[in-house]
Amino acid sequence: MRNDRIAGRILAAVLLLAMLCAATASALTWGIEAVDRVKSSDHGDYGGYPSLAVDLAGNPHIGYYNKVTDTMRYASWTDGWSIETVSAVGKITEFVSLKLDGADSPHVSYFNRTLGDLRYAWRDGTGWHETSVDTDATSGWTFALALNRTGYPRIAYGMYDSLKYAAFDGVHWEIETLVASGAYEPSIAVDPVTDLPSIAYRQGNSLRYLAYDGTAWNAEEVDSAGTVGYWPSLAFDSAGNPGIAHTDITTGGNYQLKYSWNDGSTWHSEFADRNGHCGWWPSLARDPATGYPRISHYDARTGELRYVGYNGTEWSSEAVYTSRGNWYWYSLALDGAGKPRLAFLDDNEGTLDYAQAPPLPSAEFMAYPTRGTAPLTVWFVSHPWTSITGRAWDFNNDGIVDSTEENPVHVYGAGGTYTARLTVTGPQGTESRTMTITVSPAPSSSFAAYPESGTAPLSVRFFDYTPNVRSRVWDFGDNGTSTEQYPVHIYNQSGLYTVSLTATNWSGYVLTKTQYHLIRVTDPVTPAPTPVADFSANATAGAAPMTVAFTDASSPAPYHRWWTFGDGSSSTDATPVHTYTKAGTYTVNLSVWTGIGQATVSKPAYITVGADPRAPVANFTMSVTGGRVPFIVRLKDTSTGTPTSWHWEIPNHGWTTAQNPLVYARSPGTYAVTLTATNEYGSSNMTKTFTATRSALRAAKGDAVSFVG
Repeated sequence: MRNDRIAGRILAAVLLLAMLCAATASALTWGIEAVDRVKSSDHGDYGGYPSLAVDLAGNPHIGYYNKVTDTMRYASWTDGWSIETVSAVGKITEFVSLKLDGADSPHVSYFNRTLGDLRYAWRDGTGWHETSVDTDATSGWTFALALNRTGYPRIAYGMYDSLKYAAFDGVHWEIETLVASGAYEPSIAVDPVTDLPSIAYRQGNSLRYLAYDGTAWNAEEVDSAGTVGYWPSLAFDSAGNPGIAHTDITTGGNYQLKYSWNDGSTWHSEFADRNGHCGWWPSLARDPATGYPRISHYDARTGELRYVGYNGTEWSSEAVYTSRGNWYWYSLALDGAGKPRLAFLDDNEGTLDYAQAPPLPSAEFMAYPTRGTAPLTVWFVSHPWTSITGRAWDFNNDGIVDSTEENPVHVYGAGGTYTARLTVTGPQGTESRTMTITVSPAPSSSFAAYPESGTAPLSVRFFDYTPNVRSRVWDFGDNGTSTEQYPVHIYNQSGLYTVSLTATNWSGYVLTKTQYHLIRVTDPVTPAPTPVADFSANATAGAAPMTVAFTDASSPAPYHRWWTFGDGSSSTDATPVHTYTKAGTYTVNLSVWTGIGQATVSKPAYITVGADPRAPVANFTMSVTGGRVPFIVRLKDTSTGTPTSWHWEIPNHGWTTAQNPLVYARSPGTYAVTLTATNEYGSSNMTKTFTATRSALRAAKGDAVSFVG
């Protein structure tokens, strides 16, 4: 069944290719139309000299000489050709040059043989206007026009073999001779970066270049390899780098088209077309996006008007019109998208003709199938246009070229929505088209388990998520099986278990899913023993000094201990003996370190120590407990326990160590008197108060109260 599907796809691809080939015409041709009859049909009766420009909307404008009416004319296209007379004064002859300003208004320069002068004409909202530029009867035989950013004209022209330059500043013309002799066929262009003019011309048998820097003209030799530089055509790219198309006649009867360019520091030259007796009257334009050169020229051997383009790697050449004939004075221009247009004189018919480039090479393609299940094999078939010079397939639109074949095959291994892109290249540029390929994920079984780990015996529930299942078989990895959708399986032994599910869907696909080491079962673990810290004491209460013997009862037996007894003392002994010398309540702590860990026990208020009975008990009497100031209070020590020292204190009013001192009260108030009686076994204290009231007499000077003995 699967082989039949593959054979069917191959047959379908073959049929698609046959259909495309049957529908394919010969190479795409340029669209050519006659704009105006400009001369009689007899050969050699020259006329026309067309100059072409394309406006911002992509419409052509042509300045030319009409031999039939003996007038200088202008043709433009909007919805059709419109022809206007620019000048009807005398016999207008060679080398018309047309440019459009920033508002798409036309400007032309031309030579009026009757008047014997170089003339300039422009059109504004009121019509055409013209003026004389140079009245020298020998001027203007070959020349070219350029406009700066303000729309002011710059003209390079020849006077027999000299090179002259005319510039308009908005008020008057300035004319200067740049090369006194030996200069021919000038071509002028304005640098888009500096807005300053440059001129290409032939001098002798070499190609020369003049650039104006705002102060002076600077001359360079561009190419002198052979007999070169004939009929130069100059154009800049957007970065201000000049390029020149010119003719090499070194081999005599076999002319060849050359292209020279400057990369910002150095001039380079190479052949653009060497096929036939070619390169006559080249016209150069630069692609607005890439700056790559586009050149029209005439092949005198084949009688073909040809168009040459560079794609960054190589040159391509094609015939604009293949019927043998004579075409002269070509003018090439590109629209904003870089598509070429041509104006030229058809000497056979005596007409001014206009040619549009053929459409971009079609990137039309077909694919079969455009949807299916992964892995999906897709046959791609591109249109076999003869104008296509290169193909780049990007099967998932990630910017990486996957194939350059005409009809490739690609396998989509995973599900998803893919954009397949074909980019084709031809003499006129590139075009891309896309197509969506929808790939469904390959059917597969899917399952989960919970829990995935635990101790034996471990009970695990399994969940089969495979869609459209007709039957299934589980393999739990321990010789256990099941056909249920949600089975429960018990693992009794520790280990790692690989689980497989083999499911058969209703379409007949057998789907297997294996999860390696999915289930982890371990033996039950007995918790590791932890140490227990404990201790006891032979006595927990008594009078100071109280000696206590402590015993460590921790398990297992520690190898290190740390006792703290609550009075600032510590010990590391196993059975420490400690004496408490002062009355109080003490918390005892023990920290132990054993082979299985560390533990701490704390017993708050574990030891209670009473006062030493041999310590004195403080007491005293006062001769009076109150009176009017000033008066004296006699204090008498009545402490028991045989104190050996006394300390009397009235807070904020002094102290004394006399056994029976006097207190002199000078100011009213209630005063506390504290006695601390001390001997070698301890001390104790007693506090009593007396009150002094105000007297009618003047208060005694000095402290409010003080000891006086």
